[in-house]
Amino acid sequence: MKRPLSLIFMLIILACPASPPTGDGVIVVPDDTGDVASVFDASVADDEAPIHPLDAGPSPAMPVGVDSGPLATEPTMDAGQESMAPVDAGTAVTLNCAQDFFAALAPHMTDLVVVQGESDSEWTNFEASSVQSGAITLDELRALFAQVGAATEGEIRVDDWGFYLEGPIEYAADPQAAQAALDSVEAIFDLHLTDVIFVHFGADANVEHYFLRVGRSACGEILGLWTVVIWT
Repeated sequence: MKRPLSLIFMLIILACPASPPTGDGVIVVPDDTGDVASVFDASVADDEAPIHPLDAGPSPAMPVGVDSGPLATEPTMDAGQESMAPVDAGTAVTLNCAQDFFAALAPHMTDLVVVQGESDSEWTNFEASSVQSGAITLDELRALFAQVGAATEGEIRVDDWGFYLEGPIEYAADPQAAQAALDSVEAIFDLHLTDVIFVHFGADANVEHYFLRVGRSACGEILGLWTVVIWT
């Protein structure tokens, strides 16, 4: 039986393996069986592949006549500037020397004993302005203390007020509290005042005797305590 020639040619073509493409830019990689596994075109390297830029479109146009203004910048601080608000060096600081002094004394006055006399007495606040400085003199006190005159006899006690308060402390209802009050008052005098002295005004023939413990404040005042005692 004769087969048609067209069928014979078809069988021949199918029986022959197809040849892989060849050329300068072609790389053929065989697999384990010897057959062609992959074919690459080496004429164009990977890193040479053309990259087409993306078109982001036209930039938005600023409206005509609108000024965008200068770019905003963060405020900078000079290295010599302080971060805190400046203080006006010309502003005076108000001192309340008398107020502070008497406020400190107040809690101790109840237990502070007074000079003994023939009548009840108590300590009274003394406050007077003075233009002088340094040690307080009898004449300065005579001019500032209205209870005495320019000719009133007086003395500055070098032993302070201990001589006059020793007995009252001993016979106080609570001697320890009385001594503690005296110590506290003396500490407050030392803290707030300078040139502290204890003065007795009055002669032996006088009935009224005045005692003052005073000193100078930083505000230019004479501050302290005074009392009157009746001796006959």
